[in-house]
Amino acid sequence: IDQLPHSEALILAQALAGPSSSGEHRRLQRLVEEARGHPLFIQELVRHTLSHGTEEPPRLDDTIWARIGELAEPAQRLLRLCAVMGSPLPVDVATQASSLLPEEVERALIQLRAANLLRASLSGHEPDSGARDIRAVEPYHDRIRELVSERLPPEGRQECHQRLAQALEKTKSTDPEALTYHFSSAGETDKAGPYALQAGDKAATTLAFERAARFYGQALEWLRLEDAQRRDLLIKRANALANAGHEYQASKWLIQAAETAEPEVASDLRRRASDQLLRSGHHREGVRLLREAFQNLGLRLFSSAWGAIFSMIGYR
Repeated sequence: IDQLPHSEALILAQALAGPSSSGEHRRLQRLVEEARGHPLFIQELVRHTLSHGTEEPPRLDDTIWARIGELAEPAQRLLRLCAVMGSPLPVDVATQASSLLPEEVERALIQLRAANLLRASLSGHEPDSGARDIRAVEPYHDRIRELVSERLPPEGRQECHQRLAQALEKTKSTDPEALTYHFSSAGETDKAGPYALQAGDKAATTLAFERAARFYGQALEWLRLEDAQRRDLLIKRANALANAGHEYQASKWLIQAAETAEPEVASDLRRRASDQLLRSGHHREGVRLLREAFQNLGLRLFSSAWGAIFSMIGYR
């Protein structure tokens, strides 16, 4: 359910709280404002207020965090992994990453879903339809994901990324983007490099050229490559940038690729770089680079049309 209008959210809060005085009414108004009209958060704040008897409505983040603290340790561990994952977490990956037994994961999922902290994606069914074939889980709301991630200490967050990366690798994940993200966030860039290259190729085939360029840039930073391999990757990044409409940036990577290439290949790369410069409006720089490329091939680029005409007549 989406955010409710203020009047309807107040009616829900009054129904959950029971009969109230005018003073209670004002407190419920502040509670609705803290929950921003979301029914789940209104329910959580009302429950916390009734159980603790507080005069002022508590902060929503503190209320949710207190509820999480009441969970058993396996459920908390699973919730942390789901929050750090950033996308639906497959149950087999969750089992591997949490180092829990399948029956422990099942009990933790029941507890987390009952507390409205996680929701499940089910095979062949609508989400949360009650079927048993749970395929993946994720935090019930983005605010829960953000809260858990923010309150994790840096070393705890890094450990979650490492566990998720290793679990994805062991379960033969076909998502190189996720592997790149989690290995790099765990500080293992040497393992993230090959997956960044795979993610770049995958993004390029789906015409997501800006993402492809970003992944190729990460691969260039993290991989140890021979000159020829590095040159090929530089050209891939340049092509992705050009296809994304960033011609000027593409020219710089082509120029860098030409530095270690054979003379004829280098001239062709500089010619392509000059083309990208001209397309991006950098005419003077583009012409200068084109003249260099021609000179390397023993050709001359004339500065005027008349010069080209007289040269052609002379050759004839």
